[in-house]
Parts: sequence; structure tokens; C-alpha cells
Amino acid sequence: MNQITEEKNASKRILRLKDVLQITGYSRAALYRELKRGFPKPIKLGKTRCIGWPIEVINDWYASQLNESQLINSF
Repeated sequence: MNQITEEKNASKRILRLKDVLQITGYSRAALYRELKRGFPKPIKLGKTRCIGWPIEVINDWYASQLNESQLINSF
């Protein structure tokens, strides 16, 4: 597989709950609390109860948290 194909596949990756918890450092309860406060909503995966987050959505959220933290710490 070439690098362009790998990059396209990586951008389509769906993160499951355990992955999001690991990235954010939140507990399950904290994540659901943050969902009510504006954390990106998950998408349904098929007709089951499975949910996931597109990796680019979580990456964008993470980057915004870093930027916000840097702004606060610069004062």
C-alpha cells in the first residue's frame, strides 16, 4: 500500500469509546458529562448500539484543547 492510500485510510478511522477515553484521559462518566457540555457527539455504527468518533473530529478537539491551554498559560 502506498503512503497516499494509507493516509486516506487513516483519516477514515473510527475511534471506539476505549480509544477516546485513552486519548482524552476522561473516565467514562466524565466523557458522558462532557458530551452534555459540547464534546463532539459520536456517530452510530450501523443499526446496533455501537458508536464511534471519526478520528479527525477527536484530533480537532484535542488540538483546540491544546490551543486553549496555551492561551491560558501565556498570561
